[in-house]
Amino acid sequence: MIRQAWARLVHKQFLFLYPLALGVLDAAAFFAVYASLHGPLNWGEFTRANFAAGTFLRGHLDELVHPGLAMIVALASGALLCLLTAAIRAPFYRAIAGPSYPFVPRTATELLRLTLFYLVSYPVIRILPSLFDENAGVWTAAGTIALLVVSLLLVYTDYIIVLEDMPAAKAVSRGIRLLRRGLLPTVLFYLAFNLLYSPIWNFFSSHYEGNFRMLFPIAQLLVDALFVLVGDIVFIFLFDHIRRS
Repeated sequence: MIRQAWARLVHKQFLFLYPLALGVLDAAAFFAVYASLHGPLNWGEFTRANFAAGTFLRGHLDELVHPGLAMIVALASGALLCLLTAAIRAPFYRAIAGPSYPFVPRTATELLRLTLFYLVSYPVIRILPSLFDENAGVWTAAGTIALLVVSLLLVYTDYIIVLEDMPAAKAVSRGIRLLRRGLLPTVLFYLAFNLLYSPIWNFFSSHYEGNFRMLFPIAQLLVDALFVLVGDIVFIFLFDHIRRS
């Protein structure tokens, strides 16, 4: 499986462009929210806030949950991000699993399914973790473990919607069965991936706390895109191994 993933990474270098586009979209969506909250409009302050987006959003939670410009921008940019992410991730998954480089989802139905799935799942895996209170002790630990299991289920559901052409509800049910069957290797791969990324994150974090060069955020964007690419390749091959076993 690892050999297959490595071969796919080596022989299909243009796969890198998909997660790179996703990273640019994420930054653009955050910028819209950041600007609506009157964040300083300079490169250094924006990229520093973008790196710690969860902390920034948690600090402005009151403004985001009350009716006003910030809420409208957040909802609109979030919905557009889900749509465009679906439009990129569907062909990205097929490019990993197949021989070609698709540019668009296979059908409008697939795009709609994936968009609706992201509208529901993104708040769970991308916003909820930033709201955890680090000083809550046991409750934070329990929430983190529960969120880990849910996140892994959502990863497999994401793949199933595209690669097995299923509606979201059926994909969740199948994802539960697959995750139960391959829980140990899935968790081990996930933990290993995070262990590998942890020193990289610490490196970027330490630089964002001080002064950094103008191109430093671009380097972070490229590194993050590479990690997303490797992670999705490994997990898709693991997913394929589990469903065929």
